[in-house]
Amino acid sequence: MGQRRDQRSPEAAAYRRLYHTARWQRRRARQLAEEPLCRTCATHGRVTAASVADHVVPHKGNAELFHAGALASLCPRCHDGAKQSEERLGYSNATDTEGWPTDARHPANRTRICVAGQAGTENEPTDEMVTIAATSLAASGLLPEGVRHWAVVEAARDILTDVAQAAKASRRNSK
Repeated sequence: MGQRRDQRSPEAAAYRRLYHTARWQRRRARQLAEEPLCRTCATHGRVTAASVADHVVPHKGNAELFHAGALASLCPRCHDGAKQSEERLGYSNATDTEGWPTDARHPANRTRICVAGQAGTENEPTDEMVTIAATSLAASGLLPEGVRHWAVVEAARDILTDVAQAAKASRRNSK
């Protein structure tokens, strides 16, 4: 069998050598001995043995951060999946019970905050607000397959109109 090809960037390949040092091997072993279970699995009520000492803050080749930065024990599934995806994307894809992303950095939440902030006015929703809301609905994966674009736009317009009317009624009732 041949050796597996490293498809990382030249910068990443250069700092991979840090993982082969005796200093790192001792630090990794100490971390896994102190925290033998996967931290992420534990937050979800699962008991899983950890085998990866993960840098909480990505070191990106910074030797000081590599050797002294905080570590978390993770199982390969959590490290290779969600953790690396979050580092690559800049946000987590974790969702709440309704399927909405829980990470404020997630693009859907940035749009949600923008629309919610504007929709609280007494005005009817603007076309731009409807477009943003429709895009969020379409990207959420919560809509049934095959829903036409115009139906998503109408649903978004209805939601924003309801929010605007509720805001107007609330202000009237508080006077």
